Amino acid sequence: MFKAALTTIKSAIPDEVAQAAKKRVNQWKGIGDDEALVRDATNSEPWGPHGEQLRAIARLTRDGKWDVVREVLEKRLKSAPEEWRRAYKALTVVEYLVANGDRAIAEDVRRRRMMDGALRFEYKDARGKDEGVNVRHRAEKIKALVEDPRSVEEAREKAERNRGKYAGMSSEEARTHARRGSTSSAGGSFSGGSALGG
Repeated sequence: MFKAALTTIKSAIPDEVAQAAKKRVNQWKGIGDDEALVRDATNSEPWGPHGEQLRAIARLTRDGKWDVVREVLEKRLKSAPEEWRRAYKALTVVEYLVANGDRAIAEDVRRRRMMDGALRFEYKDARGKDEGVNVRHRAEKIKALVEDPRSVEEAREKAERNRGKYAGMSSEEARTHARRGSTSSAGGSFSGGSALGG
């Protein structure tokens, strides 16, 4: 009941007010804009990171801020099991960055063995549904990708060809879409879509 009331209150607050409040809280906590961007892209909401967020994060890595991005992603990959969406979204971001971010990311992900914990991720919801399986499968896919330099290069070439073909949905559009009861997500399906496209 409390959760439903909170959801109702949140949906009544204009997006601009909510974003301003979130920014103030982040400032108070000492969270910079770059870190906040990655945290927002890997939150627990039921839709994936949208294209605009992914492109902005890729730009950060090309501007020498991979360390900031990686730190948030590593924390998200170690999320509590019930926060499986955070881990899954972190993997979505990693996969996108291998193809679209700084060239050194794939090697760093491989060398740091960032996928190891996600390969063992376990979580079953109250109905017994294995939500961890999506995390494990995506981690396996990314691990295989970063261990094969030829595959990384092919993913980067494909992303370069596709850049600009796909337009993302804004966070407000995604929220509106979700409030209307749609089961689709703005940044890809939580059941396995690829984030390599661009």
